[in-house]
Amino acid sequence: MYSELLVFSDAIKDQVMNGSTARATLAKACDNFPIDPKVFARDSAGKPLQAVFAPDADGRVLPKPPLIHFGGGKGFVRLVGLGLEGIALLKAQAPLIATALGAHFGGYISFKMNDGHCTLDTSIPIARTYFIPVLGITKKESEMKKIAARHERITLEAVTPWIQKLIVDGLVSQARLLDESYRDNGQPERAVLESLVGTDDMLDIQVFEGAPHFKELHKGMKGKVLCVSGIAFTMAGDLSGPWTCGVLRSRGWGSIRKAV
Repeated sequence: MYSELLVFSDAIKDQVMNGSTARATLAKACDNFPIDPKVFARDSAGKPLQAVFAPDADGRVLPKPPLIHFGGGKGFVRLVGLGLEGIALLKAQAPLIATALGAHFGGYISFKMNDGHCTLDTSIPIARTYFIPVLGITKKESEMKKIAARHERITLEAVTPWIQKLIVDGLVSQARLLDESYRDNGQPERAVLESLVGTDDMLDIQVFEGAPHFKELHKGMKGKVLCVSGIAFTMAGDLSGPWTCGVLRSRGWGSIRKAV
């Protein structure tokens, strides 16, 4: 389950807003508005929220997806609230968000909210093709060294196993969050998403495009984030609704989009 808020403005009618620009725009617009910091995955002290699920039987600890994910398109900003808590947060903050963006953009704006469900079907006969505009791989120097030595160029081949793992982990973590929301909402019959993800082999993720690079999130940042832009991959699963993966999802990264 999810809700989305779409805010349209003439001021950006010729501009394509991606997740990062949408988040940065809203953050700037909210300077003088009391927006709940959880919208930006921050606590009341401004520190990042880093919620995780209880460890799996094999010891794996998965981070929870952010309650709010940012996106957009030509002429609009999009915010998605995920699960019961994310939906409640987005709907409570939507009037203030729209007001803040309206004051920031000036001129005419309009907005609307939609509700829907994220689904996953692994019974399809042929693989589907997907794109990820920007995927955050890691911020940790120790993990970067596992991918390639400091003096070596990081290639798509070297980072592909990390991409595959992050996609699977992203699907599992979002499915788990949604399953919990369905059970809490008295809809246990819908709480089957995680079981549908299956194993890595069943999904058969094949990455065939992508450009690894390093990105600095803000000036003065110590170190950089390893990212891959323009990822194209196939998977034996049909996704609908907004799905995300990777690190720094709260910044609008990691959006999984189905090829048209």
